Amino acid sequence: MKNADIQLLIIQELEKTIEQEIKQLHCLNVIYTSALEFIENKKYDEFFDKLDEQQIVENALINTQQQISITADKYKNRVEIATLLSGSNSSLNLPHYLRKLSDDVLISRKLLKSCKLLNEKIKYHVKEVQTEIQQKMASFKNRRLIKTGYSSLNPYKTGLVIDC
Repeated sequence: MKNADIQLLIIQELEKTIEQEIKQLHCLNVIYTSALEFIENKKYDEFFDKLDEQQIVENALINTQQQISITADKYKNRVEIATLLSGSNSSLNLPHYLRKLSDDVLISRKLLKSCKLLNEKIKYHVKEVQTEIQQKMASFKNRRLIKTGYSSLNPYKTGLVIDC
């Protein structure tokens, strides 16, 4: 087998692996969208199920990205592939056999950016829910302290309800 044939096989393997990464990023995007919908609708059990699914997909994505790195290291012109995989290929005159790979990398970067944005939205909503829960707990604690204080001073007012 010629060296050029081997390099083309490596490119094809990279294309397959990046296509797999794109599928995983699509799944992650769907999971984030569903999780965001669940947390906005206060369906916390479903939200936590989506977080479990997210972890599984992220682990698979990490393995895929490691496979991309391993495969890219096999290519003879590592600088060309590294530049291509980093997404900064606009100044390169790419050979025809790298164009599909370049397009796939571009799609992958866009999906990754979308996932990051959805993740930030989820973090924001989680922080809101956390703040709301903390406020409710503080309010409950204050009501309990007030009720306990009244019952210790005067046993006849134990049923008194004070709304703060």
